[in-house]
Amino acid sequence: KEAKAAALIIDDFLDKAPKRNGIISIYEEKGAEEAVLYGEILKSSALIEFIRLVSLLNVNEHKKIEAIKLFELVYKIICLGQLEDIELGKKEIGKDVLKEEDYLEMIRKTSAVFIQFPVVLASILSEYDKEEIEHLKKFGIDIGLAYQIRDDVLDVIGDQEYIGKVYSTDIRERRKRILLIYSLKNGSGEDIKKLTEIYNKKEDI
Repeated sequence: KEAKAAALIIDDFLDKAPKRNGIISIYEEKGAEEAVLYGEILKSSALIEFIRLVSLLNVNEHKKIEAIKLFELVYKIICLGQLEDIELGKKEIGKDVLKEEDYLEMIRKTSAVFIQFPVVLASILSEYDKEEIEHLKKFGIDIGLAYQIRDDVLDVIGDQEYIGKVYSTDIRERRKRILLIYSLKNGSGEDIKKLTEIYNKKEDI
């Protein structure tokens, strides 16, 4: 729970999100500096507790070490994914090409890897062979990708009370998400012109 809370607090800070599931975010309530520090404190607490719990498991030491390495690897990958999201956000419509594969790689490293983690952790601590573990890894990533794509679509077309966040936050923050990429690829000239004006504006929407 602490690791998840840490990731969400940092995510809200990076997204400048005022709410999380309809509740005021730590970023909005405490400010950017405190949000980052709370996130780091929770992440550290989560790792300490994770190591304690893993040490109690009746599995060999190699599996315990692999589990702890996985915890840190996932956190590292998520941070790298957030950096990719920032770089994606810097791309200018009409000048830079927005690619679907860049978006998918970014959400793979953020949401998908986060959702995959417990699946892979369970497989490492089990008696599954390497082939079974690889299948579970793919399953975890696929579920994570589906979750994030659905979330990005709901940001635009979902009911605000149902999704628990401000309507069209991704557009307001000029985040380069799947609906934008598809619209630029398949939309009419007028639609593309309007999207370009919105996303290339410097001032807040």
